[in-house]
Amino acid sequence: MIKYIRQPEKILKIAVIFLFSILLSLSLDAEKGSKNPIQLDDLLFYEKIILDFYAEGALREQAVRSLETRCRWSDSASGLSCANLSILYKNLGDLPRAYTAAAIAYKKEPKNNYYRNLFQNMAIRSGNLSDMEKRMGNDGKIFTRYNRVIQACNDNLGSRVLSDVNFLVQAKHITKEQLQRGIFYECYKDSPDVLNSLQSLAIGNRTSYTQLLRDEEDRFNAYNGIWDLVMYRKELSGQWKDDDIPSTELSVKWMGFKKSLESGNANTAKESLKDVRKILDELKKQSPKQKIVAESLELAIGLTLAQDPDFKDKVSKLGIVW
Repeated sequence: MIKYIRQPEKILKIAVIFLFSILLSLSLDAEKGSKNPIQLDDLLFYEKIILDFYAEGALREQAVRSLETRCRWSDSASGLSCANLSILYKNLGDLPRAYTAAAIAYKKEPKNNYYRNLFQNMAIRSGNLSDMEKRMGNDGKIFTRYNRVIQACNDNLGSRVLSDVNFLVQAKHITKEQLQRGIFYECYKDSPDVLNSLQSLAIGNRTSYTQLLRDEEDRFNAYNGIWDLVMYRKELSGQWKDDDIPSTELSVKWMGFKKSLESGNANTAKESLKDVRKILDELKKQSPKQKIVAESLELAIGLTLAQDPDFKDKVSKLGIVW
C-alpha cells in the first residue's frame, strides 16, 4: 500500500512531464523507425494514469501499480512505462525506487537519450553513482568524474579533483571556453598557473554542448514548431521576460491569455483562450500525429486551469471555461 502525501501543484508538474515524455518518445520512434512505435492504446493508457493519479486513494495507488506491471513487460517499448514510473516515484519522494525504475528503462533501451539522461539524473539524486557507473561502463565513469568535479567546485575544493579535470580536458569533455567562464573558471581562477595549463590542453569549441543537446532534443520533439520550447524552458527556470515574444502562434496566444488573466481582463482572456482552442482544432485536422499532440496539449491546458494554484482561482473568478 502506497502512503504518500501528494500536493496538487506537484501533481500538475508530473502531468506536464508525463505528456512531454510521452510525446518525446512518440516523435523519436517516428524519426528512428522504431520496431515498437507507441500505439494509440498506449497513449490512452498513459492518459488514464495521469487522470487516476489526480484521483483519491485507491485510484492513485492503482495508477502506480499499473505502471509497475507494464514496466515488467519484456518488450523494449515498455521502457516508457519504466521512465514514467521513475518520474512518479521521484515526485513522491521515493528516490531508491525512482532510480530502480530509471535503471530498468535504460537497460531496455540503452541508446535512448531520454532514458539515459533520466537514469543518470536519478543516480545523482538517489546516491547511486557507483551502481550507475557499473551499469554504464566507460560512459558511466566519465559521467561520475564530471559530476564529482562539479560537486567539488561547488564546495570550493577544486584542488582535490584536479586529476579528474585534467582527464576530462584531455578527453575533450571540457573545452577551452568552459575554462574561460562558468563553474570551471570560477573553480581555478585563483590558481592562474593551473588554469592556464588546463586551457593550453583544452580544445576550442565555438558551440555550446548544452545548446547542441537542446537543439537535438527539440528537433525530435513532437511539440517543436507548435509550442515554443525555448519559452517553456525559460518559464520553468524563471528566465522568461515580459517583453519576450514566443516563436509560435499557439504560444503567442497562450502568453496573451496569461497576461490578460493576470490583469483581470476577462474579455481579452476569453478571446485569447478561444484562439488557443481554434489553433488546436486546426492542428487536429492535419495528421494523426498532430491530432495526438493537440489532444495532449488540450489535456495539459485543462489540468493547468483546473488544478494549478496560479490559475484556478483567477479562472473561476473571471468565469473562464476551457
